[in-house]
Parts: sequence; structure tokens; C-alpha cells
Amino acid sequence: MGACRRNRTGSTRAWRAFRHAQRRLSHQVRRAGHLGLIGREPDPANARSVIIRLLPAGRRAIEVAAPQHLHNVRRHFIDLFSSAELDMLAALNERALRHPAEDPFTGQSTPDG
Repeated sequence: MGACRRNRTGSTRAWRAFRHAQRRLSHQVRRAGHLGLIGREPDPANARSVIIRLLPAGRRAIEVAAPQHLHNVRRHFIDLFSSAELDMLAALNERALRHPAEDPFTGQSTPDG
């Protein structure tokens, strides 16, 4: 949620950012809400959406989980590649990240993809 400001974002924006199916995101939001990690409030700009607020308990959970998560990502992913392979992966990632900005998803399928 790096793009979030003041620990808040609209649920639609979160869905786009994480590229999750909306049903899966709704499940995760509901679960995190029950755990007291996030709060939900009506979005005054969009009656069909809500504002998701990261609560202090949610921030603490991220801070507690982050070191082990980073260790696991390094151990089970980053450390598997050489420096050259990581450079190639970074270049491919940059290309993939630029693509939506160059050709925004319109929500409609086309014959050529």
C-alpha cells in the first residue's frame, strides 16, 4: 500500500493496486476488519465503495511481520538468482509496470489480449 496516504485508500484503488479479484479482496478486507487491523467507512465520493483505514493494530502487525517476511523473500526468492538474473528480473518488472500506464486497462476484453 505504498501509494496510500495517511494510511487510507479507497477499496477500488486497493483492488487495482493489488490486482486481486474483487471477491478475494473483499474477503481479506472483511477478515482484517474482524481482526481489528483495518477500519471501513463510507466513501463520500463513491457510494458503492468504502474508505479502508489502517488502524494502529494493523500498522503494528505489519511492523512485526515485516522482518520475517523480508527474510523469507530473500531466502526463498532473491537468493536463488545471480546478480545478472536479478538485473534481468528488474528490467522485466519495470517493463511490466510501465505497460498499464501506457495502455490503461479499460475493463473490456479485446481479441488481441
